[in-house]
Amino acid sequence: MKNLENKKFKKLGINFLLFIIFVTHILLSVGLTFSKSAVNSKYLLYEILDAYFLISLIINPILISSLAKKVIEIEEKNNMWQLQISLGEKVRDILLNKFKNLSLKLLLLQVFEWILLVGLSTKSQYFVFVGDVPIRLLILFLSVLFTNLFFLALFMISEMKTQKVYLTSFLSIIGALTGIICMLTSRLLSYINPFSWISCLINISYVKKGNEFIKLLNPLQYYIPIISFLVLILSIFYIKNMKKFILEKE
Repeated sequence: MKNLENKKFKKLGINFLLFIIFVTHILLSVGLTFSKSAVNSKYLLYEILDAYFLISLIINPILISSLAKKVIEIEEKNNMWQLQISLGEKVRDILLNKFKNLSLKLLLLQVFEWILLVGLSTKSQYFVFVGDVPIRLLILFLSVLFTNLFFLALFMISEMKTQKVYLTSFLSIIGALTGIICMLTSRLLSYINPFSWISCLINISYVKKGNEFIKLLNPLQYYIPIISFLVLILSIFYIKNMKKFILEKE
């Protein structure tokens, strides 16, 4: 089954979608390093990460829902679900294999992205990678990873529970919009809304002092990786124990 899933993935354009995710994540961050202030910025690493977080907040739900939709759609064509069930396969096992494959791809993509982001930040003369910096980066990395994997599981479940072809895409767009609104209006709602969790990871705040804005490093939000990990585990557990599926779309 694992080899079969890998063969299916090659025909779905998954790598092209991952490339789009990579380009949109990195483009703004790369642009920051070309500013004149980059060399003298004490917080260039965190400015780059904050740009990465803002882009992720906007596009991740939509693009991750597209990944989930593609891997489910291939089974809906030509009665593949029914064929695999007749061969003794279980739908939830197929879903878990799909989730594992996509999770590994997202993990490798994020590792590559973060290595590049850290590399870009070395342009600053104040760059250091000692003390609490690696720990902070690890917590931020895990927070983003767990949140993205939760979205993936959520959208896969949604695809298997609805008859409407574009409902998952619609939900991802609404989710992204609510994430932005929560970030701009309510700190409390940002903690509650999963689509706004990444906004809680933003590192730098700007405080006006006289005629200028001073950059301040925000306290690290330790509970975001904990909450995102817990809901991710619950989502995987739900997939593993799903009993009712909608295998055909209207």
